[in-house]
Amino acid sequence: MDDEYYNVTYKGELRKEEFDKLLPKAKLLIKSFIDDLVRTDHLQKKLDDYGDFDEALCLELDYLDQNGGIAAINGSSDLDLRQVQSSGYTFQVGTDASANYDDRSYKGIPFSPLARSQVITELRKKGLLSLGWNW
Repeated sequence: MDDEYYNVTYKGELRKEEFDKLLPKAKLLIKSFIDDLVRTDHLQKKLDDYGDFDEALCLELDYLDQNGGIAAINGSSDLDLRQVQSSGYTFQVGTDASANYDDRSYKGIPFSPLARSQVITELRKKGLLSLGWNW
């Protein structure tokens, strides 16, 4: 996937500078997610060897950008925000800090639920989510 696909086909809005910073990180994040799902005898060296994840990458790029950009990769995600307090007013999101957090992140990094769904669908199409021991 390249910036032409992102801008022309997907119609993304990231600036080139942000796109170039986030793309390698998004690829690594998606590949790591896949590596944790597939059996060890199906592990691949490159993300492209697993299938076509262009749309999932675009979704993830936008999600990372919306949730802290490059800082989100380094452990400072906007998803970590649970409470805002100012002059007697308090806004709190949920009562459990971990509620639904796993659905929106992978190993503490924001992970688009739509990208996650795209990845799992592609892996199913390729037959890489078959049952078996992961050893």
